[in-house]
Amino acid sequence: MISRNQIRYIVKTLRTMPRVSITMSGDGKSKAAFKYFTTRHPKCPIFARKELGVALIRIPDDITDYESGRKMQAFRTNRKRATKAGYVFQFVKPFDYIHDIMDVNSSMQVRQERSMSESYMDRRQVEMSWQDVETIPAVLDATGVLVAYADISFCGEVAVISRILGHGEYLDNGIMYLLVDGIMRLVIERKSKYGQPEWLMYDTLLGAKEGLRYFKERLGFQPYRVKWLWKETPD
Repeated sequence: MISRNQIRYIVKTLRTMPRVSITMSGDGKSKAAFKYFTTRHPKCPIFARKELGVALIRIPDDITDYESGRKMQAFRTNRKRATKAGYVFQFVKPFDYIHDIMDVNSSMQVRQERSMSESYMDRRQVEMSWQDVETIPAVLDATGVLVAYADISFCGEVAVISRILGHGEYLDNGIMYLLVDGIMRLVIERKSKYGQPEWLMYDTLLGAKEGLRYFKERLGFQPYRVKWLWKETPD
């Protein structure tokens, strides 16, 4: 059931969120994402699935532009907590850490009031999801155990976080903030080198539970109404 706070948030967001156009491009995975984003929403078919309240950050030119300011104090505090505890951000080959990834996936049976999908709990399905992925952003503890990871896709003007999970036992140590810090540094570097992406996307804010929405807002994500465009690129 939607709470009154959620209803107020939805109404306010629908009235105030800015509109942007974002052009996607890339491989088959990117094209599949574009088609999914632009298909009709099953509960509100006058809109596309990922049209309203899309959680976006406009990627800055420098990490200090992202992390500075009073609104990012919680981000800086939690990132510092993680680094002081010995956690490090690193790119890893997922198959080298598949056991740790399964531990992360099974560390909480319920996340954001929803039971974990079977696709996260079945090792074979998890391995299949990483078949075409060389490296993933991750957080390792002081002993080298993977405790958090994400899947990020580069689709033209937008980089999409499609999966981001941390071990339930260590979430209070700031590991997710350290993970997002590493992701932000990655997308800033790619923007500097290639001129894009312009945006970082983390699903939506309108559809998120209050706890997850709060987390996204502390990371700097804001809701937008998006018109998605597709640009074919040479193979």
